[in-house]
Amino acid sequence: MPDWDLPVRTLAQIVDSDSWKTTIVLVNSGADPAPFSIAFWQPTGDPLQIPLAGPGPVTEYADVIPPGGVRFVESESRSSTLAQGWAEIVGSKAIGGTLIFRQRGNAADSEAGIPIAQPLGQGFMLPFDNTLGFMTGLAVLNPDSTQPVTTLVTFKDENGQLISQEPVTLDARTREAYALPDRYPAVQDRKGTMEFTASSLSVLELRFNPRAAFTTVNPVKK
Repeated sequence: MPDWDLPVRTLAQIVDSDSWKTTIVLVNSGADPAPFSIAFWQPTGDPLQIPLAGPGPVTEYADVIPPGGVRFVESESRSSTLAQGWAEIVGSKAIGGTLIFRQRGNAADSEAGIPIAQPLGQGFMLPFDNTLGFMTGLAVLNPDSTQPVTTLVTFKDENGQLISQEPVTLDARTREAYALPDRYPAVQDRKGTMEFTASSLSVLELRFNPRAAFTTVNPVKK
């Protein structure tokens, strides 16, 4: 990636094809042109080739946003084979934006967006809901280039009572994605909160309703 000594934002989930599409919307709110670069990575940390509308298949994309301008970086979603991983955005402090997921359905598409933000720092919480047909999906990323991370995620119920503490271990630059009840059976048919204490982790949550439509859920800083 270009070494601009600029802020890095990590996106813990990128998905394309098999009915899924990802759009990265970047806005330059500054008074100067804002260069940026997006690198796409497999869950293992190897480069991921994503077909983008316009450039075609790439593992990295770079552009410059004029002052007050915007760039829509969209995956093509033309294949029946699912591709997923994560991404890194390098850009100026004036760049902000939204990560948008879309899934084609039989009757209508579902779409949800989440702000592209700086890391929350030490400690954050996320609500979860696995009751009445709802399901919480999670992507957890360790973007550190050299160090593995081992920590605990603490699950509590709606009244703040402990459900369980579960280990999270990720090698450097690796990511895992799963349905929460599949990984942690103790939260099956329950709702509550989960707390992460490792500051290096990047986490993205999707909440699916019984008809498979979904929305994103933002973390709350501790």
